[in-house]
Amino acid sequence: MAIAVRTISTPARNVIHTGAVGYTVTSTTAGDLLIACLAYFQAEGAVVTGITGGGTWAKATGQNLDANSHQEIWYAPNVTGSVTSITITTNDDGTPVVLM
Repeated sequence: MAIAVRTISTPARNVIHTGAVGYTVTSTTAGDLLIACLAYFQAEGAVVTGITGGGTWAKATGQNLDANSHQEIWYAPNVTGSVTSITITTNDDGTPVVLM
């Protein structure tokens, strides 16, 4: 089995996004696995509520680093072919989301 690693987006640092944010990804092949690593400053109780694009996304893990920052890893196995964007949604307008 061959594993190809691709960067799905250049990190957008110090950018405040509101609610749902789209990211461009390298076109997928049917059956690919997409992984999104997210880091953000969380407002009180802010979390990623979902990711869409290519298939069903699930949260693998998440942790608070301190009172103001949070990290999460999400994945979508067996995505459809030709996916070129994903959308990350948070429950709090103004929560900075960084895709790494």
